[in-house]
Amino acid sequence: MHKHAYLIMAYDKFDQLAFQISLLDDPRNDIFIHIDKRSPLSDDDIQHIQAVAQHSTVYFTPRMAVYWGDFSLVECELRLYQFVAEKGPYAFYHLISGTDLPLRSQDTIHAFFADKLDKIFITRYNQEEAEQFKLYHTVEHYHFFRKITPRTLSPLPRKLLQFYQRFERKIQTLLRVDRLHGKRSEMGFDGFSQWKSFNHEVLMSILRERPFIEKHFHHTFCSDEYYLPMVLKRLDLLSAIYHYEPVNDIPDEFQGNLRYINWWDGRPYEWTDSEADLAQLDKGIALGHLFSRKFNLEKYPNLKEYILNKVNER
Repeated sequence: MHKHAYLIMAYDKFDQLAFQISLLDDPRNDIFIHIDKRSPLSDDDIQHIQAVAQHSTVYFTPRMAVYWGDFSLVECELRLYQFVAEKGPYAFYHLISGTDLPLRSQDTIHAFFADKLDKIFITRYNQEEAEQFKLYHTVEHYHFFRKITPRTLSPLPRKLLQFYQRFERKIQTLLRVDRLHGKRSEMGFDGFSQWKSFNHEVLMSILRERPFIEKHFHHTFCSDEYYLPMVLKRLDLLSAIYHYEPVNDIPDEFQGNLRYINWWDGRPYEWTDSEADLAQLDKGIALGHLFSRKFNLEKYPNLKEYILNKVNER
């Protein structure tokens, strides 16, 4: 039996997390959960989440504080990979967030991956947009104080932080700071989604490349979206990507990581239980997606019935 491992990076919404676990619960799966250290988590929460799984083994990994855009996101990934590597091997590893939900049954998901065990499922971002906004500076420049998010600050500190970040970018551009030493293309700079699915070979390769990742991506911005393509280029594994075509953030396109994410209505958009959104999710399923995000079942509880119907469809 080809067992799969689900690696979940969650922050809060523990009732929704328990529902997510119930949908992934299957003898063919083990489930590994990291919950942000900044989020209050009680023993009762842990017991509630674990009690949902009747067939899968659920592991809670050591916790750390994770901040959007900061290298801590990559560090959390690597710690998850190290933890699960010690429990494996597994045929496939699925990195998802606590706001993801499957759109199909585990029978359908396992059947899909059964003859694609050598493939990497990840979404490649729009290259023209990356060039237009000079996103290579996220890696070529040093970025400090990224654990502080402007939107969490009051107006004056927010303005000061934004001023510093603009100054940080301009002064490094002026000084021609380039951590990639003019080898952006040769090193494989590209933008991929953080959420992905891959096999054991890729998992172990990433872990072996940890010194390279820490050297080149510490003090970068959004490195969770940029470190993997450079690692895959170094390992000559780019050809293993199942769907390499970049996305254009439009409703009727296939997203290579098999996670239907609505970027055209938000960054990303949170699904509601409106008829229009349910129809859009139906379209995502028809396109071949197996998962989706972003869900908030506390706010839109009717989505729970919709998801249950989809995963129970034959």
